[in-house]
Amino acid sequence: MKDAAFINLVKKRVKEDRELLNKLNKKERRKLDVLSMKEKGGMNNEKGR
Repeated sequence: MKDAAFINLVKKRVKEDRELLNKLNKKERRKLDVLSMKEKGGMNNEKGR
């Protein structure tokens, strides 16, 4: 029984980590987009951030 509870806990943690990673990936992607825009000189649409 203890093992099952532990497995469920791990699964839950993995799911949370995955969601966190997805959020992080979106932020990283946005950063990369911003960087590529800066290289192209398209800074206008980044002033708001």
